[in-house]
Amino acid sequence: MKELEGKAAFVTGGANGIGRAIAESFAREGVAIAVADIDPDAATETCRALEATGARAVPIRCDVTDADGFARAADEATEALGPIQLLVNNAGAFTACSFEETNRSDWEWLLEINVLGVVNGLHAFLPRMRALGEPAHIVNTASVSGHIGVAGLSIYTASKFAVVGLSECLRLELSESPIGISVLCPGIVKTGLIESSRIHRPDRHGGRSAHHGPDISSITAGGTDPAEIGDRVVAAIKADDFYILTHPELKPAFKKRFEQILGAYSS
Repeated sequence: MKELEGKAAFVTGGANGIGRAIAESFAREGVAIAVADIDPDAATETCRALEATGARAVPIRCDVTDADGFARAADEATEALGPIQLLVNNAGAFTACSFEETNRSDWEWLLEINVLGVVNGLHAFLPRMRALGEPAHIVNTASVSGHIGVAGLSIYTASKFAVVGLSECLRLELSESPIGISVLCPGIVKTGLIESSRIHRPDRHGGRSAHHGPDISSITAGGTDPAEIGDRVVAAIKADDFYILTHPELKPAFKKRFEQILGAYSS
C-alpha cells in the first residue's frame, strides 16, 4: 500500500501513546481513523485533536478482550468510515516482576489483552479484508521483548513472543493475498502504558490492587517519542516491511541472541 490517502484505519489502544501516535501519522497521510480504546473519553479527546488538523476520526469504545464486542466495534467503524483497510492491533498491557512473584491471574490478564486481543482483532477484520479483495495491511504491536528475554518481564515477554510468532505465521498464510502484515517491535517508548495497565486491570483479575513489582516509570519517561514510532509504522506499511524495529541501539542484543542460537548447532 504505497498510497494511504483515502483509506480507513482501525487502531486499538488509539487514544494514547503509540496508538495515538500512529493515528496522528495516519491522519497526516489522509487516512480516516477509528480510534478504538477501552477509555471512550480519551478516544473522543484524541478524535477532537485529529479533527482539528482536518482529519476524519471517530471514537470507538473497544475492549479487545471481548470478541463479540470487538466484532461490534468493527461493524461500527465500517458503518462510519467504510471498509477498513488498515488494522493496527496495538492495545496492550504491561507488568514487571519476577516469575515467582506472578500468579495465574497475572498470566490470564496479560495474555488476554496482549495475545487474545490481537487474535480478536484478526478474527474481526481479516475476513472482511479477504472479502474486499483490495490491498490492505495489518500491524500487530509486539515489542523488542518479543525477541529478547529480560529478567523480571516473564509474562510480558511471553505475550510478545506469541505476537511475533503469530505474525510470522500470518505472513506466510497471507503471502498470496493483497493483505500485507507487519509486526512492530519497539524498545522503550515514552508512554503511559504502566499506569494505564494498572488503572484498567479488571476486577476479575484482581483490579488495581493486584499491581506489584518495581515501579519502572522513570525508565519509560526517558523513552523514545511515540511520534517517531508512528512515522516509522507508516513508512513500513508503504514499503511492505514485515519487521518494524525502531531502536537501533538494540541491534547488538539481537546479534548476541542469534549467535547463541546458531552456535547451539553442532555444525
